[in-house]
Amino acid sequence: MEQQKYKDELCRDSSVDEQCSDKIDIWSFGIVLWELLTCETPYKDVDSSAIIWGVGSNSLHLPIPSTCPDGFQLLMKMCWSNSPSSRPSFKQIQAHLDIASQEVLRIQPDEYYKKQLIWKEEIRLHMLQMQANKSHVPKFAEFEDDLIRKRENELKHAQDVREHYERKLERANQLYLELKAVLMHLDQREKELLKREKQTVKVSRKRSKDKVIKGNKRCCETSPTSPDSPLHKLESPVRVPLVTHLNGRARPESFAMSTTSPPPPAPPPPPPPTPPPPPPPIFFFFFFFTKKLKLIFFFF
Repeated sequence: MEQQKYKDELCRDSSVDEQCSDKIDIWSFGIVLWELLTCETPYKDVDSSAIIWGVGSNSLHLPIPSTCPDGFQLLMKMCWSNSPSSRPSFKQIQAHLDIASQEVLRIQPDEYYKKQLIWKEEIRLHMLQMQANKSHVPKFAEFEDDLIRKRENELKHAQDVREHYERKLERANQLYLELKAVLMHLDQREKELLKREKQTVKVSRKRSKDKVIKGNKRCCETSPTSPDSPLHKLESPVRVPLVTHLNGRARPESFAMSTTSPPPPAPPPPPPPTPPPPPPPIFFFFFFFTKKLKLIFFFF
C-alpha cells in the first residue's frame, strides 16, 4: 500500500495528464532526496486518492524542514517546480549536489541524527495541521466520485470508439469480399470471351478458306479461259512457231502454227491488174505533133 501511494504522488505531471518526459523523473528524484534526508514516508497516513488530487491541484506538498541545509532545500524546491521547464536536468543536479553535500558532510553523525528527529517531529506536526485544516483538505469522497465518473466516461468513450471502428472494419471486410467476388467473376467472364473469340476466328478462317476453294472450282468450271486455280501447279507453256503470210489485201499476217494440226491453207493469190487500154491514134498523133512544135519553138 505504501508503495502504491509512493507511485501515485511521484509527479504532478502524471496526475494532470500532461505529456510524459524526463522532467517527471526530476520530480521523483526530489521525493527520493526528501526521503533520504528525513528517513520518513512521503504523505504518511494520507489516502491515495487525496494524494493524487492534492498533488494534481497543487494543494498538497511535502513539508521541507526549516533546519534542513539550504542547498538541499533549494534543490528540492527546484525539483518540485510546477513548470516542468523550470526543473533542473540531472547534470545540473549532480553539480548542485557536489556543492550542497559539503555542508552535510561537515555535520557529525550524532548531530545529524538529532536533526533528523527534529525534522520528523516537524513533519508530523505539519501533517496533523494539514489534516485538521479544512481549507487544505479536499472532500476526498466527492473527489473520488468525480474521478470514478470521469474514468467511466473515458471508458465508455473508448468502448464507443472501439465499436465504431469494429463496425467500419467489418464493413470494409464485407466490401473487400464483394469486390474480390466481382473480380473473380470478371476474370472468368474474360476467359470465356477470349475462348469464344478464338473459336469464332477459327470458324471464320475455315469458312473463308472453303469459300475461296469453292469459288476457284466454280471459276474453273464456268470459264475455260480463266487462269488455273492457285491450288494447282502451273505448267510451263508450250512454244508454238509463228507463220507469216499475205492476206487478201496483200498485207503480212502472223498466226500460230500448231505442232499437232497442219497449217491452214494459204489464201489464193490476187489476180494481176488489168493494163489500161491503148489511146486512140488521133490522140497519139496530136501528142506527137505538139511535142514537135515545142521542139521547133525551142530551137528558134
